[in-house]
Amino acid sequence: MSKKKKYAYNTASDTTSSMIDNLAASVFRWTGLPYEMAPPSEMLELLLVRHGHLACFNTNLGPMILPCTMSRLNQWGLPAEGSAKPIIVGRPGIRAIPYKEGKIAPIVIYDQPSHTCIMKSLEWYTEALGKLKQAIDTCTHWLKTPMLFIGSEEQEDIIISLVNKIEAGVPAVAIAEGSLNVGGIVLTPTNVTPSILDALHMSYSRIEAKLFEELGVPDYNTQKLAQQTRTEILLPMMAVALKTLSRLQMRRYAADRINETYGTEISVQALSLGLIEQSIFSSTGYAINLQDLDGNGIPDKLEVAQSE
Repeated sequence: MSKKKKYAYNTASDTTSSMIDNLAASVFRWTGLPYEMAPPSEMLELLLVRHGHLACFNTNLGPMILPCTMSRLNQWGLPAEGSAKPIIVGRPGIRAIPYKEGKIAPIVIYDQPSHTCIMKSLEWYTEALGKLKQAIDTCTHWLKTPMLFIGSEEQEDIIISLVNKIEAGVPAVAIAEGSLNVGGIVLTPTNVTPSILDALHMSYSRIEAKLFEELGVPDYNTQKLAQQTRTEILLPMMAVALKTLSRLQMRRYAADRINETYGTEISVQALSLGLIEQSIFSSTGYAINLQDLDGNGIPDKLEVAQSE
């Protein structure tokens, strides 16, 4: 890969990675976090997504939520909370108080109900979208570049045939630099067709929509939504809502345990649920209340009522 192409790919990947970080940090909001206990909500969420889990430790400086490792499994084959060890960077004076000494076990906060980390999936999305973005930018540049056919009068029919094929959407030879001699006819610099660019945009939109679903954000592609039936719109968004509610449950379960243990008043909200509600209402006319929920935020059923 040339330096120019590598730079374009890295730039596209960095842009996608920044978008993922910003979205991941904005889906849930923590309130009531004591200043010395945890970083701000957005950074806490970013750490939670990157590591897959964090843990609240009883330390010599009070309770602190920190990245951690877990070295053992419990009887169900899941990481054992009792084996959690803090990862402390930048403040060597912090010491986790062992359970035997303080009688308080670590409380683990999980990002996903499966207790797994989604960073490998997010890295795949970053790479795929970065490559597609690079290809889209390159093809857009090529399409803006004039195409020149150079040939003799005897080759007029061949030139006209090539032009007709390209105008009909038949992809021919894509030339990034310089020119190419085909049977005495010089093609320069490209003849990428709009249909190729359209296909790249469609692939980008599909993969981006799956990424948003992974993060708990509804697909905002209004052009695609306008072409779908209500059912086609409603079911994927409800799937995103279900996943988001499950992730919210993991956070609230940990927050309740921390509050009970340390007397704090920590709460967690899923900000993306309001966005899902609005997206469903504007696209289908259905009013769905995902936020007025009792208990830990998991309803027995989702009530769907058409607006008047």
